Amino acid sequence: MGYYKGKIDKVFDSDLQKCLNDFQEDYFYEKTTNATPEVFDQIINEIYLKCNSNYKEIRNKSILNNALVSIGWKNVTDKLLDDLYSCLNKFDMNSSEQIRHFLAQVSVETGNGRLIEEKDWKGDNFAHVSGGSKYRGAGYIQLTHDYTYKSFASYIGDPKIVSEGYEYVAKNYAWDAAAWFWTEYKNIDDLIDKGTTVEAVIKKVTGGTRGVSNRSMYYEKLGPLLKNYIN
Repeated sequence: MGYYKGKIDKVFDSDLQKCLNDFQEDYFYEKTTNATPEVFDQIINEIYLKCNSNYKEIRNKSILNNALVSIGWKNVTDKLLDDLYSCLNKFDMNSSEQIRHFLAQVSVETGNGRLIEEKDWKGDNFAHVSGGSKYRGAGYIQLTHDYTYKSFASYIGDPKIVSEGYEYVAKNYAWDAAAWFWTEYKNIDDLIDKGTTVEAVIKKVTGGTRGVSNRSMYYEKLGPLLKNYIN
């Protein structure tokens, strides 16, 4: 699988040990100090997956699952991963750096995926929201305001986004609304592709720097967790 390039001499030396542990780290197996039968099962399993026509999808979903769980997400279901992976592909968010920034922001916006409908934190019954409570924050980046809903509905081609509002978006377009806001409405991926900072991304998402410490923390943690994402 490309880890060991030395001479094959039946000696389990320090170089081979490092290769084994690098493999185990990359594929989320517990590191071991020798090549047990279980280790050979791990290697055979990964070789089998590589021969599967769906290997890229299987591998990337595994990476996304491990990344989300590692930074504190609970109840990461197969449907959540399916929807996330589908929207990443739909909106051409395929590089590990793009996904790293995206998930760092999403994790703060939703409390690690727990809140995809905005609560009335200000106690004003969403008087601060254009169009009122019907257009409160919804989805994984909290799509907000009637004019934003209208733009999203026009892009998707679903008038119910406007007529039914936040509950409909949260139920049917939670990831798509976030990815559309990110790529089409704010063009954040263009900023990332040119090289940017977490602070600059926050300003595009929120207009300020609210939650910069947590967003930066997630960004740093996600780097090594997403490094093997297959573009």
